[in-house]
Order: sequence, then structure tokens, then C-alpha cells
Amino acid sequence: MWRWFATGAIDITRLLKTITKTGKLEMTYRFTGSPVLSYLGTTKEAKRTHIPNFLAEDELIKHLIAYEPMFTSLRGSLRWDLSSCSIVTADLAVFNAAIDDLLLSILNHCVSPIVVVTAQANENSLKVVFKVTSGVRAKAFSDTDFQQIRKLMRSLNADASLAESEAFLTIEITLSAKQRLVNGEHPAERQITQFNLHELARLNNDADNFNPLVLIVEPNDELRRFLVRLLQPDYRVLEAITGKQAFEIACNDIPDLIVTDVLLQELDGLSLLKELSAQESTSHIPVMFLSGIKASEAKIDALQLGAVDYLTKPFIAAELLLKIRNVVQTRYRVVLSNGGRLPLDRLKNALPERELEFLTRLERLVALLFADPELDTASLATHLAMSDRQLQRKVKALLHQTPVEYIREYRLHRAKEHLLKGKPVALVSDLVGFASPSHFSKCFKLAFQQTPSEFAQSL
Repeated sequence: MWRWFATGAIDITRLLKTITKTGKLEMTYRFTGSPVLSYLGTTKEAKRTHIPNFLAEDELIKHLIAYEPMFTSLRGSLRWDLSSCSIVTADLAVFNAAIDDLLLSILNHCVSPIVVVTAQANENSLKVVFKVTSGVRAKAFSDTDFQQIRKLMRSLNADASLAESEAFLTIEITLSAKQRLVNGEHPAERQITQFNLHELARLNNDADNFNPLVLIVEPNDELRRFLVRLLQPDYRVLEAITGKQAFEIACNDIPDLIVTDVLLQELDGLSLLKELSAQESTSHIPVMFLSGIKASEAKIDALQLGAVDYLTKPFIAAELLLKIRNVVQTRYRVVLSNGGRLPLDRLKNALPERELEFLTRLERLVALLFADPELDTASLATHLAMSDRQLQRKVKALLHQTPVEYIREYRLHRAKEHLLKGKPVALVSDLVGFASPSHFSKCFKLAFQQTPSEFAQSL
């Protein structure tokens, strides 16, 4: 199964600085210094311990997730299609070291490398193909480099071959393997099934209409698809590849949460957060970072700008699901705990200053217009310089109610004030903007479990 488990994250910043300063990365086949081996969190003794069985595609994916930000930073790309599930009987530490050295060699010898990794599985073997294009140098791999990789593979009873030209190079690794039946499930679905993640991270709420919208911003197609499949059982999910695309989607659809990488084209993740915070229609949206950049400076910058969390790749799927659930559910619980008060009163200690300012403007506007029976979302949106959709989504996110429901709640609280002064029910209905006394009485009873007349008599 695709586990993506790690006790730490690789120091990508340090590795990128090494590339910049020296032009290459050192080989790591001696079981030390390997980014992937270090993030697996095993001891030196454990790294040398023979592990009798492992799932080859899962181990490959761990490497590819760890290295993908480095390829992107060097104006290359690293993509894969590894949906099969192959059981290999061999030493996992040696396999990890060989794949580690292979990816580092590509980074050392290829300019802006575009790498596609595929797998061809049959009943008794697995062939993994690394095809590299764009900026490939002739004789990119030295004999020493590749012989070390081949030596490690042969110790696993596997074969490694290399074909080079001016335009591309192809590395093939063939291992003895047995195929495990996966019933057509994708890696995310297999992980969800094995670890029962959605029982662990399921949303706990009593409202049938609580269906949060999450925007995933991730340039890597495979990782983005994994995240979408991971979230879809409990959330509505939107996707974006670039920061600019994410900003446009956020302004139009107003998601309840955005999960984004830092390294994005057109508009990076930190700039995206700044742009969202500057727009009144999107300033309330919580942003969570999921990035390959481990540097503390990046984390601090993100958190100072208002990010709700910062996770590093490779990540633990269960941890990500729980963090998303906690962010969404905490906001949901806050807006439901009204205690019979208007939203501005009950949320003044629970929301950022920017959002309290918006709610203050909204409440003042409704206070001016609530007596008009024609007051609706469109007229509020016009006064607030927002589209109907943006106002609907923002009010729903902050208050868990529509603008129309907010107007009704405000009218009913003002109606209570008039009833306390002894005014007749019919007059109160007219004063607070209800079209008829009967509709007013129905809404009042739904809100306060008694009719206006019963409320007046109980005083």
C-alpha cells in the first residue's frame, strides 16, 4: 500500500544550495546522507537490516515525492505512473540507496531534466523505466556512476541497463516480483482502505448541509490526483496547478480551505496568500501549506502571513486529513455556538480583525436596510462591492448561514426589542420588514420555539 509515512522531511534547501555551489551532488550509496533514507527515520543498523518483502512502487513513490521539488527548482520535472502493486523479496535499504543514487545522478548530469517514470508489471517481474529528456548531455552518466547503481541492483538479483543519445536517455531496472491484486484501486484508495483513514479523520457534525469545499493547489499531476482522491469522500474538491489559476478559482468559488504548495508558477504560494488576504471576498479563507521546502524561514514567512499550518513533503496522509478536519470543523463549531446572540457579538473573540471589520460593515448595512421587505442578497452585494456569489460564499464560510438567513436573524432579534416594548405583533412584523404577520410568526417560532404572542405574554 502507498503509505507515505515519514518521521521527518528532507532538507531540500540544503541540497539545492549544494547543487548551486558545486554543480553536482555526491553519490550516497554508502547508506549515509541519503535524503530518502534520512526521512524514513531509521537507524544505521536498521538501514543495513535485510527486509524480506516490500512493495516496489510504494518505495519508488516515496523517492519521487521527495525529489520532485528539486527537479522543479532546477526547471525540470519529475512525473510518474506507478499504479501497479509489486511485491519484491530483497533488501529494502539497498534498493533505496540505488534509487537515491540514480535520481541524484540525473540531477548532476542533466540540464533541466524532464523525467517520466513508468512501470511494466507482469506475473513474475517488474520493469521500471526512467526516461529523461530535455538538456540531456551525451554520455551523461560516467561509468563509475552507473556501475555503482548496477552493482547495487545486481546484489538484489535485479538488472539495470542504460541507453543514451544526444536527445534522451533511458534507464531500465528489472526486478523479480510478484503482483498483488489491487482490484483497480488507485494508491490513495488503497491507503484509505488499509488505514481506515476516513474513520479516523471523518468530519463530526450534525448538519446535513455541512459539505466543505477545499481547493488543492499542486503543480505535480500525480500528487494532485492523490490529494483529490484522498479528500473526495468527505469534501467537495477543486483543483489548480498555478498560483494565478488558484487565485481566480478562489475569488469565484470562495472555498472553505486552500491547501497549496509554495513553489508555484505565475504566482508562488506566499504571494497567493498575500493576494487572498488583500481581497475582502477571500480574506477569510484559511490557507494550509503542503510543501517540499523544509527551511524554517519559509514556514515562519507563511505563518506570519496568516497560514493556518505548514506541512512538509513527504507527508503522512492521516496527519494531513486530521489537520484539514480540525481547521474546517473548528470554524464550523464557532459559528454554531450562537448563544442567542447576533453573529458580531458571538464571534468578536474568534475571528481575525479583518473579518470582524467585514461583519461590522455587514451588520451596519443590514441595520440601515432591514425594514425594507425587498432587501435581498443582490442589494447587499451591490452595497458591499461584491458579486452575489462571493457574498454568499463568504457569509456562509464565516457564519454558516446565507445572507438571506442572516437578514432574517437580524430582523427577528430587532422584533424581540419591539415586542419587549409592548408593540402589537402586526406592527412589529411591518417594522422589521416581514411581508406578512403570518410569515413573521412562523419564522419567530422556528427561531425561538414560541410565537411572538407567546413571547409577549411571557414578559
